[in-house]
Amino acid sequence: GRAQLLLHHLRRLQESGRIPPLRVYVDSPMAQDATQLYCRFTDDLNMETSSGGECEGQLPLYCYHTHFVQNTSQSKSLNAQPGPMVIISASGMCTGGRILHHLKARLPDRRNVVLFVGYQAEGTRGRMLLDGAPEITIHGEKVSVQARIFQSSALSAHADQTELLRWVNAIQPAPRQLFLIHGEQPARETLRDMIHAQCGWTVQLPEYGSVAPLDR
Repeated sequence: GRAQLLLHHLRRLQESGRIPPLRVYVDSPMAQDATQLYCRFTDDLNMETSSGGECEGQLPLYCYHTHFVQNTSQSKSLNAQPGPMVIISASGMCTGGRILHHLKARLPDRRNVVLFVGYQAEGTRGRMLLDGAPEITIHGEKVSVQARIFQSSALSAHADQTELLRWVNAIQPAPRQLFLIHGEQPARETLRDMIHAQCGWTVQLPEYGSVAPLDR
């Protein structure tokens, strides 16, 4: 999962001395459950274990001052704690969830950084922040954006264009029609043209709510 990759990379950065051993708070119930599963089934994972120090032989997901936030009350209490710290929270597009009160508390302070590691759809608070909105509305209140906003595409959980084309080319037998229903319009149009050029298939870009009859 993306949260586990982020924890893994943070741990690697700590071990290499590129960042100090900061407090890391995982503030997402789903991410907590997934991390526990990772650590229960370490033999099935292609991930290095730690060597040396307090975490000898352990999966490098949480060792250096990593805390799992158990409930909303604990989550909100983080806003009263001084930094530096890292908070990994959800939802990823800032449409709801615990991330909202963190943003409300942290966005007005220019010392803070908000790093998005996933796609931000049009119309979401996440996209507004990436597009440079000077303020956003959270819980009915205007919140000034003074924090620095960044995005990393290195942790995307989705296949990129090359991977999608490789997967499509392996489909046998070839479909009579292909529907691209996910993604923004320019990206869908580009992928449609590339699939048509490579495979000669009919590729449709259906609009939301449209109906396509399927013949056997």
